[in-house]
Amino acid sequence: MSLNDVLPYLASTGQHSQIGSGTIHATEVFEKGDLVAVDADGFIEEALDEPNIDGTGEPNSTAITGNAVGVAMAGSAQLLAFASDETQATANSEGVQVPYAMFTRGSQWVLPAANFTEADDTTFDGTVAATDVGDLCSLRTDATDWGVCTNASSDNRSCRIVKLLDADGKDAVANGTTITQIVIRVEV
Repeated sequence: MSLNDVLPYLASTGQHSQIGSGTIHATEVFEKGDLVAVDADGFIEEALDEPNIDGTGEPNSTAITGNAVGVAMAGSAQLLAFASDETQATANSEGVQVPYAMFTRGSQWVLPAANFTEADDTTFDGTVAATDVGDLCSLRTDATDWGVCTNASSDNRSCRIVKLLDADGKDAVANGTTITQIVIRVEV
């Protein structure tokens, strides 16, 4: 996946995310900014395409595979630790805790504006516009990037587009500037 696709939106009002962590299987590969879920065994894994944001913001004792619990704050292969034999190892091989920012109702996230579609597919070929603000949306992946889908046929429209930003992080709609980022808010 691509680095930094989905990140917590740091608004001037001080939006903060709760942080959780979990271990991963040795074969798991994801990047910082990818959606993560908890599998049936309690391990962190990349979430499925169009995951259901379950609204709890934390894993629980029941299997919630496919339900996104948050966004990875580190890539699975980039976290280094000291292995039991005192050599450096990655989180994949040593069971290091991988942190993730939890999805909670009202939390806001920012994604690249290029990762947008109105179609009921995984091709990010749409152009986000001022008229999309307020629309419910889901999160999808095209197997490379995570993005926003506003199609009404989306199974898990758990978020809402709340703001469109320009390259300076300012309100692109109000300023009439080029939209470079989409801010979404978790609604569940």
